[in-house]
Amino acid sequence: MKHCPKCKTDKPLDQFYNCKSRKDGKTGHCKKCHYAAGKLWLDRHPESRAEYHRRSLYKIEPEDYQRILNKQGNCCGICKEPLKKSRNWGVDHCHKTGKVRGVLCFQCNNGLGHFKDSVNLLRSGIDYLVSHL
Repeated sequence: MKHCPKCKTDKPLDQFYNCKSRKDGKTGHCKKCHYAAGKLWLDRHPESRAEYHRRSLYKIEPEDYQRILNKQGNCCGICKEPLKKSRNWGVDHCHKTGKVRGVLCFQCNNGLGHFKDSVNLLRSGIDYLVSHL
């Protein structure tokens, strides 16, 4: 048993994360409190979450991301709509190579994904739309 000072309860050791740097090998707070504190921090620092996500998934640093946005005029690389300060944009990348191509709004990024990044499918879609004007 171990005491969690945050929720002020005694809990079994399996309710604490492992931590090699602590004498007892467990974190100071229980998993539930640890999770709640982490979630609170992320809610208060949404950009940090986004930066972590871009760094871990796409291997781009905040400066690289900002450079891409500046190059695109802070607009979606496809529809040219301004990217607002919300989570309505995504990092567009090649699913085969992982190479980052640009920043797109949710709809355009999702659209490319649905067309499987296929130039032929996109051309066929354009032909279809044109034939039904």
